Amino acid sequence: MEPLLGDGEYVLVDATAVVRVGDIVVSRHPFKDVDVVKQVAAVDGGLVTLWSPHGTHSRQFGRVPTSSIRGRVTASVSRRRRLGQADISATASSGSM
Repeated sequence: MEPLLGDGEYVLVDATAVVRVGDIVVSRHPFKDVDVVKQVAAVDGGLVTLWSPHGTHSRQFGRVPTSSIRGRVTASVSRRRRLGQADISATASSGSM
């Protein structure tokens, strides 16, 4: 299975969106000073379980507080072979890309 997003892709994020199961979100990593893009597997009160088929997820670093979520990904922009040629893919309201 191919990753939903590749290296060098840009994402548009709605920082005001309510996070739901199935959404693709940008979150702060709990132990590193980086942002990660993950899928929401569960929301339980103030904690969110994140999942990724191709990387680390909450089983490895624990659930994250909702305050760590930067926002829901609404679209991705893929850089193509030449500068200036881009493919923009909008995500569905369910968060699938």
